[in-house]
Amino acid sequence: MYVGRPFGIPVYFDLTWILLAGYITYAYAPSFSHDGQSPGTRAYSLAFLVAVLFAVSVLAHELSHSVIARLMDLPVRRITILFFGGVSEISRDPETPARTYLVSVAGPLMSLVLSALAFLVLMVAALQDTVHYVVTIFAAVNGLVALVNLLPGLPLDGGHVLRAAVWQLTGSPDKGTQVAAWAGRGLAAVVVTTGLVIAAIPRFNGISQLDLFMAAILGVYLWQGASLELRQARLHRILPTLDLRRLVRRAIAVTADTPLAEAVRRARTTGARALVVVDHDGNPQGLVQETRVMATAPQRQPWITVGVMSRALGKGLVLEAGLTGEPLLEAMRVTPATEYLVVEPDGRVLGVLVSADLLRALQPG
Repeated sequence: MYVGRPFGIPVYFDLTWILLAGYITYAYAPSFSHDGQSPGTRAYSLAFLVAVLFAVSVLAHELSHSVIARLMDLPVRRITILFFGGVSEISRDPETPARTYLVSVAGPLMSLVLSALAFLVLMVAALQDTVHYVVTIFAAVNGLVALVNLLPGLPLDGGHVLRAAVWQLTGSPDKGTQVAAWAGRGLAAVVVTTGLVIAAIPRFNGISQLDLFMAAILGVYLWQGASLELRQARLHRILPTLDLRRLVRRAIAVTADTPLAEAVRRARTTGARALVVVDHDGNPQGLVQETRVMATAPQRQPWITVGVMSRALGKGLVLEAGLTGEPLLEAMRVTPATEYLVVEPDGRVLGVLVSADLLRALQPG
């Protein structure tokens, strides 16, 4: 759900935030009730206000990351507020450990500033009881957000700080990522194990099963985030070695009015594995989608032309053979497709890149 563009950065709320808002509302509503009564409309409204203030705190945290990143000329696609915090989608990693450190600590510093300001208000202002309690929660939540995010393990901010430190010591960003990601997996294991131990100790029976369930989800989130960082590190190692000339499929040129059965026959005869639709002057016009060909029964293929099975060849569907690494992935992200035409620098057609082939080349093993 799109909510706005503070500092020119698109901000979205993921639907999972609704679950978090519901949990916070349910957890805090009793504390706004009087004399142990069941929570009423007022109590639930104030508890929901706590959820909104938490979202505002997370947004301020993420905006700090994003603004610092943009000051370093790092593109920021958007910010998404999720179940467990937020994500700033920064298109490119900082080029140095120092820049990684600055982007990483910006969020926790903002959370600490908000917490300090809230505590200052509590000290100097005479607030009504309910307002005092809400401001206290705001101060505590921001302090907690800062402290949790500074834990040394990916995908937390402290993990990025650890990555920067290892990178600085070893000269290898990849080693930094591996150390910080495994530290994140260790944090995930600690969170889940702690929850299980607490659940088994009778004197902690006051802790609700819902709280323990939330701890388990947090552990899973940390593990998955750390694992994703490890996969991305491997991706960064492999990307520079990819050669489109080795990945492209040999293609044959056919006109749009060619029956599909005839085009398939020609491809098999020549050993080609892709079809490029050309005009009568031989200029590429479109790419035949392999999935549609495979979904078409053989008995129907003589009665269908390749033009019907093709996608028009827009600018984003043409890749230069020398493209590799992050620029290659960015080009494919901007124009998602199952097939791309690959051409030499002089415009000659080299072949067709099938997205599935690239994904297989990026898999382990």
